[in-house]
Amino acid sequence: MTFDDFISEYIDIMNSIGQGGLISMLIYIIYNADLLEALCQLEEDAIGYVNDALVMVMAKTFTGTTRALKSFMERREGALDWVKDHNSKFEMGKITVMHCQPNARKPADRPNLVL
Repeated sequence: MTFDDFISEYIDIMNSIGQGGLISMLIYIIYNADLLEALCQLEEDAIGYVNDALVMVMAKTFTGTTRALKSFMERREGALDWVKDHNSKFEMGKITVMHCQPNARKPADRPNLVL
């Protein structure tokens, strides 16, 4: 750090939020808010807790929900833009996609599905 005629000793800077601290949860919720706000369409919603996020989309078919999730990831100001803007990465090994339907009928776009 340098200002006026002062030069400090080198300071190690960590590019992260320490886990376990009481304030770290609050900081990350604020930091993560833009990602959750990127879901702005009527068929979308999200829940966030500290550094975890749950994204929900609704459509009439499984193909429709897959397209909606892809759109959320790739559209302008979507999830991939958030990654770049926030110098943060998704832990791909933790990402899960789960398709749900209101009853046990076979979805129209998956007639060969075994229930």
